[in-house]
Amino acid sequence: MLTLSSVFKQKAYVMLFDESLNHYIQSKQMDMHVRLWEGADVKTKYIGSEFMGHSTALDIVGKMSNLLSEIGVTNLIQISMDGPNVNWKVFDILQKSVQKDVGKLLVNIGSCGLHTLHNAFRDGCKSTGWEVEHALSSIYWLFHDCPARHEDFVTATGYSTNMLRFCKHRWIENVNVSERGMLLWPHVKAYVEMVGKGELPNPRVKSFEALKDRCADPLLIVKVEIFNSVAREVTPFQTDKPMLPFLSEDMFKLMKGLMGRFLKEKPLKEATSTLKLLHVAFQDSSLHKDASKIDIGFAAETTLNKLKSSKKISERQVLEIKMDCKKFLITMTDKLLKTGPVHHQLVRSMQCLDPRRMAVSKELCVPQMRKMLHTLVGAKHVEESVCDNILREFSEFCDSAALQANFREFDPKTDRVDNLLYETMGSKPSFSSVWDVVKVLLVLSHGQASVERGFSINKEMIVENQKEKSLVAQRLIVDHVRSVGGINKVEITKELLLSAAGARQKYHGYLDEEKRKKERQGIDMKRKALTDELDDLKKKRARMETDISALQKSADEYAEKAEATGKLTFITESNSFRRTAKEKKVSLLEIEKQIDAKLTEMRK
Repeated sequence: MLTLSSVFKQKAYVMLFDESLNHYIQSKQMDMHVRLWEGADVKTKYIGSEFMGHSTALDIVGKMSNLLSEIGVTNLIQISMDGPNVNWKVFDILQKSVQKDVGKLLVNIGSCGLHTLHNAFRDGCKSTGWEVEHALSSIYWLFHDCPARHEDFVTATGYSTNMLRFCKHRWIENVNVSERGMLLWPHVKAYVEMVGKGELPNPRVKSFEALKDRCADPLLIVKVEIFNSVAREVTPFQTDKPMLPFLSEDMFKLMKGLMGRFLKEKPLKEATSTLKLLHVAFQDSSLHKDASKIDIGFAAETTLNKLKSSKKISERQVLEIKMDCKKFLITMTDKLLKTGPVHHQLVRSMQCLDPRRMAVSKELCVPQMRKMLHTLVGAKHVEESVCDNILREFSEFCDSAALQANFREFDPKTDRVDNLLYETMGSKPSFSSVWDVVKVLLVLSHGQASVERGFSINKEMIVENQKEKSLVAQRLIVDHVRSVGGINKVEITKELLLSAAGARQKYHGYLDEEKRKKERQGIDMKRKALTDELDDLKKKRARMETDISALQKSADEYAEKAEATGKLTFITESNSFRRTAKEKKVSLLEIEKQIDAKLTEMRK
């Protein structure tokens, strides 16, 4: 089972974090995971949670520091996160802290690639103004938690399948939702028509009004099919396996595919690499295809032609929908190019760890390894003096990879690059230098999939009146059980048995410690109250001494005036000041006694 000490001993690890609202505790729960090597595998494991109200950058860093102080930052190489500005502020603060403490820099390969894809798709969809997500959500909310309305729908249409909920955080994963929506749409239209005729009760809710408006749009199905066509082309990595070696190539294919839907062939033919593709002027209208040739997807094109042939839509509407689709694609591509991880040299160079590329393109892999070494040397994770040896070993390894079928036939979907390189590189002393670098590179995180899945686990485990420590403990157990492949594969060790046997004792020890903690807190609060009172008394004493000194000074001045002028009124004034000073001296003595009493009480 993962322990803080085991993370501390790692030569390289990555910290992943994200926050979500815990509805029962009514606090933001920040889950933290670590990505590290465990045997021949790179694994991402839950390590703890922190709970907070405010979540500014300083709040997040403060909470993370509680954990980082125990596992150390010496071998921390990356902070994996999604892309809000507050998280980048967190990164900047931690970057400065790590640099100050250990003289190293965190590797920056951008924010979570999964969030980048979802957000780019969302922005593209919203740029069209179609509001597909609003239509799909309205179908769900119209019948959700309303059995009477659902019964009316089933009775009227004979269709009982329920709508799925549209997820507004994971746009690309809503294809099944949109497909279900298209199946339901003819029946929803029939339901709306029957309500309009007075044959069914009018729901009088926003979702119904929204659907009534959508029923007047003959192109809604086409829009949903375009939504599906683009979403299916985007397949984000939803795995904890090391996928960075394949990310650049996959992003190249994705962006080229999106551009190919609306760009002419010539500029894309010239973009033979990811770097060249980044510089394609895809927003230049002179490079765009004619509107009639824009690829909106096979299903959408078929439906559009049917609507056109049946004269349900005009030529102008056909042109508009295609131009909207182009706007969708341009906005999405622009977002991907601006915020995608392929902007980072390290991500593009990670292709050299693709086994297929090693086997056939040594002349490309070695320069890419050289570029990565420059990045790691600059971040102080690799010594410059060993780089020549690393490059020599890597070159020799590529030669050996070219002779092995498992490199040429490697499949990223089913095979693991960490397993393959561990067996062929990590187990051989002749490649020890390059293996140390490869271990660091493969542990880098390409996304937040494990953290996002953790939020779903939290929802399953949370119950009312649950303590924060109980939730964290259960999460650790669940994560371990899943990591070993199920409850039947959990190894029952002697340490585990001893720990279980002493659980009751630990519980009582915890209660005793909590009791002592409360007692200490009570003592501390009492001491603080005494300290505050003592400070007030000392301030009061200082003010009293100042007043007495001023009164005595005034009395002396009036006495001197009386002596000089012979006027008795000055003597009266002088005596008055002296009496007041005398009274204040009595009060001062009382304050001194109170101070002594407080000091005596504090010494107890």
